[in-house]
Amino acid sequence: MAIVDWAQTFAERIVLLAVMPRASVIREALAQSSPTIPSVHSTSAVRSMGKLLQTPYSRLQANSTSYCGTTKDFCGKKTVNRPSCSAKGSPMRRVVGYYEGWATTRSCDRFSPSDIPDGVYTHINFAFASINPKTFEIEPASSKDPALYRELTRKKKIDPKLKVFIAIGGWAFNDPGPTVTTFSDIARSETNQRTFIKSLVSFMATYGFDGVDIDWEYPAADDRQGREEDFVNLPKFLNNIKSALRQSGDRNGLSIAIPASYWYLQHFDLAKISKHVDHFNVMTYDFHGAWDTPKSWLGNHLNSHTNLTEIKDAFDLLWRNKIDPDQVNMGLAFYARTFSVSNPSCMSPGCLFDAGGPAEPCTDAVGVMSNPEIMRKLGGKSGQGNLDKTAAVKTLKFGSTWLTYDDVDTWKLKLDFARSQCLGGAMVWAISQDTSDGKFSKQLQLATGYKSKAVTTFNSSIALGGGVFKETTENEASIDVPSDQCRWSNCGKSCPNGWFAVQRKDPWRRSSKERMQDSTGCGGNGLRLFCCPRGEEPFCQWIALNRGNCNPGCPDANMVEVGSYKGGCGNGKAQVACCRGSTPALDVYRQYKWYGKENDCATELGSKACGWSSTFNTLLTFSQDGSGAQKCWDSKGKRGPRPICGDESDSSKAHFTNCQWTDNFDLGLTDIADREQCNGNCPEGKIKVALEENKEMCKHGTVAYCCDAESTIPRKDIDKSDLLDALKAWVKRPTCPKVTDNEGLLTRSTDVGAVSASDQLASLVRRAGAPLPSAEVAKFTLQNILEHAPNSPDTREDRKIWDEAFAARWQHVTAANLAGMWNPLKGEVSTGLASVNTLCHMNEWEDEMEDDGTSSSSPLLCPLKRLRLLDPSIIEDPDDAAEEILGPELSQDLDDVIEEWSWPLKWGLGFERRGIGKARPFKTKCPDNTVFTIMSEEYINGDNGGALAKANNDDDKFFVNNNGGKCGSSKVDDNGDEDDEDWVSEHIMELQTIRNFIEFSMGVKSALKQRTTPSDIKVKAPFNPARPEELATCSMWKDAFLNGFPAWTKAGNANTPKVELYTMLGSVTDPSDMVNCQKELNGYKAKIWKFNEPVGYALRHIHIQLQVIGVWQYLNNDKVIEKLANVHIAVTDFLDEFEKLYRIQYPKTGPMGLSDIHWRSFISDHFENMLSFTREWTENRLRGLKKDWTKHLNDLNQELQRTKSGTTRAAQLTSEITTAKEILNDTYFNTSKN
Repeated sequence: MAIVDWAQTFAERIVLLAVMPRASVIREALAQSSPTIPSVHSTSAVRSMGKLLQTPYSRLQANSTSYCGTTKDFCGKKTVNRPSCSAKGSPMRRVVGYYEGWATTRSCDRFSPSDIPDGVYTHINFAFASINPKTFEIEPASSKDPALYRELTRKKKIDPKLKVFIAIGGWAFNDPGPTVTTFSDIARSETNQRTFIKSLVSFMATYGFDGVDIDWEYPAADDRQGREEDFVNLPKFLNNIKSALRQSGDRNGLSIAIPASYWYLQHFDLAKISKHVDHFNVMTYDFHGAWDTPKSWLGNHLNSHTNLTEIKDAFDLLWRNKIDPDQVNMGLAFYARTFSVSNPSCMSPGCLFDAGGPAEPCTDAVGVMSNPEIMRKLGGKSGQGNLDKTAAVKTLKFGSTWLTYDDVDTWKLKLDFARSQCLGGAMVWAISQDTSDGKFSKQLQLATGYKSKAVTTFNSSIALGGGVFKETTENEASIDVPSDQCRWSNCGKSCPNGWFAVQRKDPWRRSSKERMQDSTGCGGNGLRLFCCPRGEEPFCQWIALNRGNCNPGCPDANMVEVGSYKGGCGNGKAQVACCRGSTPALDVYRQYKWYGKENDCATELGSKACGWSSTFNTLLTFSQDGSGAQKCWDSKGKRGPRPICGDESDSSKAHFTNCQWTDNFDLGLTDIADREQCNGNCPEGKIKVALEENKEMCKHGTVAYCCDAESTIPRKDIDKSDLLDALKAWVKRPTCPKVTDNEGLLTRSTDVGAVSASDQLASLVRRAGAPLPSAEVAKFTLQNILEHAPNSPDTREDRKIWDEAFAARWQHVTAANLAGMWNPLKGEVSTGLASVNTLCHMNEWEDEMEDDGTSSSSPLLCPLKRLRLLDPSIIEDPDDAAEEILGPELSQDLDDVIEEWSWPLKWGLGFERRGIGKARPFKTKCPDNTVFTIMSEEYINGDNGGALAKANNDDDKFFVNNNGGKCGSSKVDDNGDEDDEDWVSEHIMELQTIRNFIEFSMGVKSALKQRTTPSDIKVKAPFNPARPEELATCSMWKDAFLNGFPAWTKAGNANTPKVELYTMLGSVTDPSDMVNCQKELNGYKAKIWKFNEPVGYALRHIHIQLQVIGVWQYLNNDKVIEKLANVHIAVTDFLDEFEKLYRIQYPKTGPMGLSDIHWRSFISDHFENMLSFTREWTENRLRGLKKDWTKHLNDLNQELQRTKSGTTRAAQLTSEITTAKEILNDTYFNTSKN
């Protein structure tokens, strides 16, 4: 019988059981095979996403002139001094992407943080958090958001260079409602600001955010209920935020989203704001849309909402305010604005439209089409459409719908413009509008040229069971870590937060506290400081003032020249800044050398500018002023440029990259308004290598040669010989490692800043004369192996050393078998407890791996027993999950296995005895969203099933019998051997059922609600046919049910109603309707009961299907059905008695029908929904398995054709082909939809 048939049979029996009142009738019904009783399912609709999705897109609409402010009508005729840089080549230094917090709740095209490609973005902003309008404290916009915060910030474990900000506000936040003036209320009051900032700092620390993005849309705007005073208050507010964040260490980022239209931008004091924010995210999209009505200033004419012409004009508004272009990010869109044209024969810019384009299924918003929806229109082929190079967009036409969209081709055009105006970065709204495979993020990466150096990418594979593997691409943090390099600050700027200004150590310093500083090229706008990151301070000097008779040149061969300065020199030469030291922060300078010494420093070697050195033989650049203030002549007395040359013989060493001359035109630092005034400063993050006066168009000031420094240092690691010795010592005398606090019940890595296993291993340095702690070394080594991919470069040496140390005693527990076991869950869960659990049970692991033939490539074995070691969904009791701590959204499957792994540590290493099963807490939600907790009753458990058998005289032990190990068949037997399995006490009616029913009876859909699983399976909420007046009240359950009431006690009930009800399900005082069950079988049954997918994709094995089949075989067992029927009858009788007595106590209470209306409807719908859920999940998985095995069979056949007949390998392949064919023909694949 196929799985769906078993499920159908059981569901039919349960539905009948639900509607029949007494035992005799139930028993009769259970013996029949009758059709199901029809029931009405829930018709409650999923919350419409239309309005929610429209709000972020509508960030600039709402006024007919919102596009304006860039023409002569607004700006006058004054020439704009635009910044100028090279338009080609260098990668963008900043790539910011917004992630929408509601992206996982769409009806389709859902997008989770884990879908974001690694290494593409420098910053990711989570949009949005909210602010309580009464307390002014920051809070999540949704109860589901904290889980998404953690999922997003975990990406920093793969890309340590990534910064994750929390964006606060958004368009909808300033819509009419409670929060419409919240930003303004905070900005106008120092008391409110202190409250907000305090909560912000705490919020960022709690969830691991590196900064905050303020999205106030918009201050002082009449149509957004702004106040005139907002213009003055906003810069002060931002100043206070930044000042507080500077006290928070590295969590100090601050950015602001600003509009691209004069209509709203006029209310931002940009000049003052720029002093306090790190960068501006300019919303250069939504220039046009359905709001362009016939009565608007432009009229209802077709135009692109991201056209480059208007983007160029928009930036002029910033340059008029002398904003540093390095602070500016150009906004890009991952969606289109669509239009329904008035005349299908006129579909080009300027033609008329009647309305926004029709709503698409997933965005569900008129006039909007997301990138995935565009791709479906294009049949999945990007790059199509007519390219408009002037507007830098692609045009598409579908029937009477016209739209423009962006892809790699148009982004290259837009970003070349951004580079030409020296912009510091790009910004995307929104990453979560991408396809699930990150197609457009990857295209964006081609346009920006940015790829995080902190991410290592390599090919790997996932084992699907039975010798089937799926090829994948893995990302992980680089084996080397980025090394920040010392650099000069820009004029008038201090060192970056956390860095320090280097002390001056030469004899001509004025005091011991004097720092290395330089005013060259600053034009009276302050000084530069030579700044270094935290760590060893280099030894730096100005060489050599010599009482005005300056004698430049670093005297020590180990010193590097980092700058030059004419101040104090009376002989026409300049002092040279020279540094030395072992600090890695000088690595990049050691790879380069300036030619000669002033004044003999102009090379005469022509095209071989670096021919003077066999080591430093690659030209970086020339400068007429050398490192800053030098004058060079050749041997003929002719003024010439000085070259700086590099040693590039070893590409792994530090080097300058992405270099460019930047004029960084005058930004209000002087009174000179001439476009020809240049300012020798570098964009944020770049290093000043050289300066030059009068270069190109700069008649005043200097230009700077600015570079990125590509430098890494090997991650500090434990000495390999020490590691081998420590592991051998542990193998000789194995002991269970200690478990830290965060490796107990709270195993999930909720602390996004948690230290990795490799870093913890590296921290175990040998103290003089003391051996390394072998148990800790073993723990962290295994933890590192478990969570990295099998071929990870990061653990290559660890895997070799593990096998060398362990092979003599445990030859099957090899690194090859362990590696990557938890890699799909890396960051999702701390692997510390997994490592401890393994090390504390090495003999069991050895036996299991040997029995399962782990070292063999044969797919014949069906390793059901091994599930308890490998499968993260195995549990003893699912209700042990720490739900009240972690929340139900945090991957319940992982919570379950984590809780199981904690038991041997809490109960004395082993599963032999436990004695009493603990009471479980169940959070229960009321109609008013208040929550109360129901505690179940303790129950008999332990002695590997012996305790329950003794208590209820039932020796049955239910387990999945896989008939000798072959994967093609299985059945559930009740004669399990005590020594063969781990047995647990099973509540046939799951404990969670009571909480779920209570919510159901109040009309609450919380624990059981309509939702969609990660595999796109629709979970239905049970339908309650009760009329509003028949719904139960929260007070009845929270007070009367939990605590009892006089009428209940007077009727002779010794226990509270809660105790009575939970006792019926199985407790210490009444275990009669419980059974002993195989732990794995119990775990899968609980998952199906909860409508949780039995297991994730990475564990898509055939034996998983057998376990799911086993759940239904178990539930169809006559002994199990009889006990379940007993519980059902007892619950029905209890509800009748409870309602009767409650109405006596509270006579104004009307009839509710707790048993007839509520319970019977609930249990009927529940089991039918279980049937539907299981069928859909199973058919989905079986289709996937068939696809995997078909590919595997084809691969085997191809290999057999290439293999010489008669060889051992040929015989092995023939056997494996036979097995694969058997599996493909197995009845378990014969589902109706297959």
